[in-house]
Amino acid sequence: MATSRDIHEVVSMLSSDKAKTREDGVKLLNTCLEGERSITFCRFLSQNTALLKLDDIPHAETWPFLVKILLQRVSLEVSGSKRPMPKQTFAKTLRVAKTLRVVIQRAEETKFPGVLFPLLSMAKTLFTHILDILSNTPGFQSEYGTILRHLLEIREYRLQMRKRTYSSLVLLYIERAEAGFCGKNNVQHSQKEEAFRYILTLQSLLENPPGDFPDDLREEIVNGLIHIFSSVREEGKLSRKLIECVNTFLLKDGPNIGSLSLEIHNAVQQFVFRCWLTTHDKNLKEILSFYGRLQLNLTRGSSESSSLVEQLLDVVTRELDLGSSSSSASWGDSTKDDKFGTLNSYQNSLVELAAHVLYRAVVNTTRPSLSEKRARRQHIASRLVEALTEGKWLWCAAFGCLVRTYCTRINKDLLIYWFEAICTNFQRLLEDANMRRSYDGLLWTLRSLQGLCSGLLLSDASMDISKSSVSSRELDRGWQLIWSSLIHGLATFSSMNVIVDSVLVLLGSIISSNHINVGILPQEVWDHQLFRHIPSEPALYFIACYFSRMGCQGNLQDDLHLRRNLLRAVCGPLSWKGRLTLNERMVQLLPAAAFSLCVGFTSSLPLPQEHLPIPSEWNVCEVVNDVVKMDDIELERKFGFFECSVEVLTRVCSNSGKISSCRVPDGVQLSLVLRDPLLNDMEIYLLSITPEDSEKGPFSDILMGCALLCHFMHGSYITRKGKGSSSFFLKACQYLLESLDYAAETVLKSISDFQRLGPLGFGLDFNEKSSLIMSLRSLISSPV
Repeated sequence: MATSRDIHEVVSMLSSDKAKTREDGVKLLNTCLEGERSITFCRFLSQNTALLKLDDIPHAETWPFLVKILLQRVSLEVSGSKRPMPKQTFAKTLRVAKTLRVVIQRAEETKFPGVLFPLLSMAKTLFTHILDILSNTPGFQSEYGTILRHLLEIREYRLQMRKRTYSSLVLLYIERAEAGFCGKNNVQHSQKEEAFRYILTLQSLLENPPGDFPDDLREEIVNGLIHIFSSVREEGKLSRKLIECVNTFLLKDGPNIGSLSLEIHNAVQQFVFRCWLTTHDKNLKEILSFYGRLQLNLTRGSSESSSLVEQLLDVVTRELDLGSSSSSASWGDSTKDDKFGTLNSYQNSLVELAAHVLYRAVVNTTRPSLSEKRARRQHIASRLVEALTEGKWLWCAAFGCLVRTYCTRINKDLLIYWFEAICTNFQRLLEDANMRRSYDGLLWTLRSLQGLCSGLLLSDASMDISKSSVSSRELDRGWQLIWSSLIHGLATFSSMNVIVDSVLVLLGSIISSNHINVGILPQEVWDHQLFRHIPSEPALYFIACYFSRMGCQGNLQDDLHLRRNLLRAVCGPLSWKGRLTLNERMVQLLPAAAFSLCVGFTSSLPLPQEHLPIPSEWNVCEVVNDVVKMDDIELERKFGFFECSVEVLTRVCSNSGKISSCRVPDGVQLSLVLRDPLLNDMEIYLLSITPEDSEKGPFSDILMGCALLCHFMHGSYITRKGKGSSSFFLKACQYLLESLDYAAETVLKSISDFQRLGPLGFGLDFNEKSSLIMSLRSLISSPV
């Protein structure tokens, strides 16, 4: 076990006037920082550091003092040696620098509760020291670059850095990066690795400034990047990291540099567009795609923006054609079924960029007239029609993202023009998919139609389709054709779960629009396996939409039998332990589907999880909402700039009071012959769940179960309004109170852990925290 004597021995040797003693002190310190001995040694230092007050001077048994001694040793060796430094002296000093790096890392790894920044008192000195050493001794870049990147990542440390120190470090690393690029082509591998580390640290500096960039530094950075790119000749690790540097700077300070962003583009465009079309490196393509999105946002409204859009449009169309030539699974380097319909990282980035570019290209475009179509065949609107009718899946994915993101800002005639093109070839698309056993184009077409349905049908209240050049009747005929084709073809692709889910979501949305004649569905549709077992979100959504629109399904006895079978599939799994996973949407969809079957109406429905291309991290960010926030720079990096154009702000204001769910029709009146036995069956299913069974599950499941019960109780109250409280309602209230009491007891038992583990208060990983927050939010927002 480490003692005060051990620490003082190390400090005494490091402070000696004799070089040999200092060298032995470094060796002894390294021994203390390795193996099992390091645990007690680091804990001893961390504990003493935690006892320091803000105005205390660190003593010998703390991390700041140990760091200070090591800084003095490095500075002493560097200042006292000749230029250039002798190899033996350099090797000894480099060992001290390595020890300094390890000490800083150990101090951060073993910090005690209550002391988040053990080296805060030394931060300013550390940054100044790093600048002094690197300016005079470039050979220490490997160790000091690592230390610098580590310190920059911690906001409280970098805010201690002087702006003059920061500017000097940035200019120093730009100068060293230039030297790595401007050398001859036959530079050694070690020199390239050194240049790569310089660029890596430069990127960290640009990403983590101690405040705003000074104006003069902005110009120096831009000039430095332009000068470096004038020497870039080939694709490689260095050039890829350099583009990342450019992206970091544009993302961090792009809105403040004005026309300088165009100067950067003029310097890098030749390299960007040449590599984009020739490289096979998907990571580089993703970086270039992100660069394109950044520049599009920065040049919005500029006179040069049209030129950039044309350049990106040429690259994007080629990439979409190339990507559409293979299936989504193979292009994503996987042939697994669970990858079908998902986008890899580059595909996702490309689709988002393509949607933005397509929008910028067609934003002022109207539907081409018949006389113009031949002459303007290559116009992007017509080019998009060609790709959609041919079922090119990556084009369809980009179109779906375009509709989802910019639907309210695109001319409605143009949306209808694209919709007509899909309708005209929809039956052929279904037949080709089945014949070729290739469903990528069909899947992304269905997802695109979902976006068009939301824009053209479900948003009727905010737009006037009748003023369009295409009558509302013709539009309805198109949706009727899609409805009929999908209903008759449902069994054909029944084994493709992703396809079936997309079909059901689209059909449910079409029903909700109340624009077409649905009719009574044949029994073989309901005999489908997806309605006979644990239902999916899309199946529940479809059931709720359909049965809240349709009354009796023919013969009363047959209709009762059908509804009972479906009700069993919907509610039966609730009593099966561990068989049904609840989330916020399922908590609303299950009661909605059940009450649509029993009484013919339901409340507002959330759309099931959409399959349009969005970053996977988005869902986690939605779950934790305002409780767990990502860093601003990380949010911007992943999701792009916040769109703040006039038309967007207008749309936000006009929709700010709306609930993000689609309203289904008011419902139909069912005969008591159907209502009473079905309600009785539903209540039996729900009352078969005992509080004792639920209390054995995780805390988040208990809260989610309470939220689900609240929705069922609300539906039961509305159904029997004016008829007094039913026995089910009273028993459900008792069950709800018992579950909530148990949840409260669980919280009280863990209150000490909550206080010890910080504001979130749970000794859980991020996913568990998200699940708990989601379930709590679902309970709070429930109608009871």
